[in-house]
Amino acid sequence: YFTLILMCNGQGVTRLGVTVGKKTGNAVKRNRTKRLIREFFRLHKGKFPQGYDIVTIAKKDASDLDLWKIKEEIGIVLENEFRV
Repeated sequence: YFTLILMCNGQGVTRLGVTVGKKTGNAVKRNRTKRLIREFFRLHKGKFPQGYDIVTIAKKDASDLDLWKIKEEIGIVLENEFRV
């Protein structure tokens, strides 16, 4: 459901970028998806190492997910990278 791009930014601050395209749904669905992704990162912010830019690109079926499914989907990828 997601594509994640991680890159060291050399600033000592972890930043998040969220992209949700129009194929995901109308504005309500896109905004809800963005809010849920930001909430996931807010809840797990302390577990990420400092100094990374994380860009999350949502695919077209991502609007059907709730916070727990987003945690499963993104958490699996980040668990291997950062041990979330």
